[in-house]
Amino acid sequence: MLKYFRLVLVALVIVCNFAIAQDRLPEIPIEQYTSEQKQAAQEFEAVRKKAPWGPFCYADV
Repeated sequence: MLKYFRLVLVALVIVCNFAIAQDRLPEIPIEQYTSEQKQAAQEFEAVRKKAPWGPFCYADV
């Protein structure tokens, strides 16, 4: 029984590592921003005093 538990535990760790390592939505280079995205990024930076990052990076939807 312990043998199967260890096997399941190792498999679970391997699967979780693959799930964590995925880059689901890479950042879009500024050169590829639309005019609306560029304007929004400039407004964001004016208010927050730093360029957009993380979930605030704009993606082409």
